[in-house]
This record gives sequence, C-alpha cells and structure tokens, in this order.
Amino acid sequence: MLIVRVVAAALLSVAVRFVAFCAFQPLLTPSVPQAERDQAREQLDAAKKQLAAEQAKNKQLQAENDQLRAKNKQLQEELDAAKQQLAAQQQ
Repeated sequence: MLIVRVVAAALLSVAVRFVAFCAFQPLLTPSVPQAERDQAREQLDAAKKQLAAEQAKNKQLQAENDQLRAKNKQLQEELDAAKQQLAAQQQ
C-alpha cells in the first residue's frame, strides 16, 4: 500500500509539473519571431548610426556658427570704430 501511495504521489508530482510547464511555456518564449526581432535590431542600429552622424554634423555646424559669430563681432567692432573715426573727422 505504501508503494502505491509513493508511486501515486510521484505521478501526481510529475503531472503537476507537466501542466505547469505547459501553462507557462508561452510566457517563457518570446511572442515576436526571431526574424522580426533581428530586423528591428538592425533598424535600431541604423537609426543609432544616423543619429550619431547627425550629432557630429550638428557639432560641426555649431563650431562654424561660433566662428561666424566671432567674425561678425569683429566686423561689427571694426564698423563701430570706422563710424567713430568718420564722426571725429566730420567735426
């Protein structure tokens, strides 16, 4: 009788584990196919590369903008000096 109970308990334990495995298997496997995930990853990588290139170009344009602002400031100072000199000559 004891052997029957041990075997029944073992079978019940295996059955419970099998049912639990079957119930939770969909949760353990990804719902998105591998090909879609690979394609999404490639698109993400391409977008990251494009973003890095745009950021580099933006940095370059900011440097050029700073140079143009400095040149503009210098020219404005020269213009102001020329105006002052012209005003002094006209007096």
